[in-house]
Amino acid sequence: MLHGILGYCPQYDCIDEGISVYNTLLYYAHISGVKEEEIERYTKSLITRIGLLPFLNTKAENLSGGNKRKLCLAMALIGRPKVIYIDEASAGVDPGSRRAMWNTIKDEGSESAVVITTHAMEEA
Repeated sequence: MLHGILGYCPQYDCIDEGISVYNTLLYYAHISGVKEEEIERYTKSLITRIGLLPFLNTKAENLSGGNKRKLCLAMALIGRPKVIYIDEASAGVDPGSRRAMWNTIKDEGSESAVVITTHAMEEA
C-alpha cells in the first residue's frame, strides 16, 4: 500500500502465513492511515462484511484458498484508498462469499477508482 493512497490485491496471495486475520488487518489499518480511535471498530467491521469473522484469530496459513483471497482483498480495501487494483479477487471463492466480496468492494470502494481484472464475465 502506498501511504493509504493505493490498494492492491494481486492474483496470488501475498499474506504473512504466520499472522492471524485480525492482526494482519490491524497492521494494514495502521499503515493505511485509519484514525487510531477507529482502527479496532473499522477492522472488525471489514472482517465481518467480507466474511472472515469466524476466522478472526486464525493464522493465515490455516485458511482455505477462498478465505486467503478474502484476506488479500480486505488488505487492499482497508483504509478506503483512492485507487484500488484488484486482480482475480474472487478466483476460487464460492458464490455466496463472492457476493459478500463484491458488496464489500462496492462499499469500501465507493469513493475510489477501482480497476478490476477477471475471467468471470458475470463479474465484468
